[in-house]
Amino acid sequence: MDIYTLVTIAFLVAFLAIGLYVSRKTHTVEDHFVMSRSASAFFITGTLIATNISSTGFIGFSSTITQLGPTRYTIQYGATMMMSLFLGLYIGRFLFRMKLMTISEFFTKRYEGKLVHIGASVVIFLSMTVYMISVVLTSIMVTHGLFGWSTKISLIVILTLLTLFTTTGGMRSVVVTDTAMFIVIAASALIIGPAIIVALGGIGSAVNQAAQSIPYIFELQGNSPKLIGYMSILEMNVLSCMLVGGSPQLISRVSIAKSERELGKAMVYLAVLFPVVIIVLLYPFGFFPLFNSGVEPADAFVWTCKNLVPPIFGAVAIAGVMAAALSTISSLHQQAAVALSSSIMKDIFFPKMSSSSLLKLNRYCTVLIALIVYAFVSNPAIKPSMYLDALLFANAMFAAWVPAIYLGVTWKRANTKGAVWSIFLSVLVIIAVSVLRNNGKLPIWTPVNVIGLMVSTTTMIFVSLFTKPNLDNPVYDEIHQKAV
Repeated sequence: MDIYTLVTIAFLVAFLAIGLYVSRKTHTVEDHFVMSRSASAFFITGTLIATNISSTGFIGFSSTITQLGPTRYTIQYGATMMMSLFLGLYIGRFLFRMKLMTISEFFTKRYEGKLVHIGASVVIFLSMTVYMISVVLTSIMVTHGLFGWSTKISLIVILTLLTLFTTTGGMRSVVVTDTAMFIVIAASALIIGPAIIVALGGIGSAVNQAAQSIPYIFELQGNSPKLIGYMSILEMNVLSCMLVGGSPQLISRVSIAKSERELGKAMVYLAVLFPVVIIVLLYPFGFFPLFNSGVEPADAFVWTCKNLVPPIFGAVAIAGVMAAALSTISSLHQQAAVALSSSIMKDIFFPKMSSSSLLKLNRYCTVLIALIVYAFVSNPAIKPSMYLDALLFANAMFAAWVPAIYLGVTWKRANTKGAVWSIFLSVLVIIAVSVLRNNGKLPIWTPVNVIGLMVSTTTMIFVSLFTKPNLDNPVYDEIHQKAV
């Protein structure tokens, strides 16, 4: 057993121990779902960055950047910065004032009827599960390269650890452990990215070599035709906006804040720190082809850890990848289980369910989701390289409900019919466009999330304008009052 394996296992055991220790404070539904609304800016920032990076950032994007160039995949974090500030300083305060236990609860409070609640809950469950599959796929790349494990062994270990962790501690364990993982993730980013530049003789030497051998890394479109490259830039920028401002696992962090002030501070910290961490980590992988190492792009990150830095630093960096993966999967797992247990099964089918029964049901749903992910990823037809397809589809699903949330808190005329039509129509369009693109019936550059966002937004506005509004909405009026 080498140092990389030992250090990774040590960190994983430490993270699990932290989560289980913190879980001792989880006793109620409010503890389990929103950690009793007690999170400071430090913990919110830590969990947001750890959840947002994930192993798709370390392994997936480092692999893609190695092949196609860095610029079009790093400029998207400008969109991350702007959406973080918009959410934290404006939209987030309205959501915070609603005191939501789940994201689906927003639709129950803001809109009349069950149909919009059902639609939103299904979108959350589906998008969280698909996103979880995306992150598990990239995690398998790491466990295979590091331990030599097969897909099934990797799945069993990852999902067993995460299920144990998520069922016992809920949101509190996820957030506290995320923050510990964030420290390791940030250290990994600051070690590995710069190591590539140093190994090439410094930034000046690296740029000169790249200008001769791989000049495409300085082009916006990278190593792709201009149309494909520019449409990818559009899609990835919308992806960044949707991840910060539309993904349930990140929006849910609004509800854990102990005050609007702490929420605003956290989003400002996120806007500054996240782009720095991710660009320092990812941009240097554009220069990786200069090594002529013969390494597959999917193995570029692990190769860098093992060959360009001292072993202990490389081991910490690999542990950071696993930390990022576990952080994101645990958040997705928790949100998918909440959507299935509380928003779908309790709210729709068993509205009189007790709190203790809901906690038990949530844990059963956590196990069920792990089994669904295992069944899907263990299918031989599913390859790790499909992680980006899964990520883009999940992200497009976020676009189906974002207008109903954002217009719901900023536009009083937004109504139930607008929200229902917006969600259901855009989901159908997103599924249809995704299938057609993956089957070659539409160009590969077709931006599914952009189309989904356009459909959901225009439908929401059009239907709300031409149907009877419910202007007597106490929830809307209440959240627009100044906080005391």
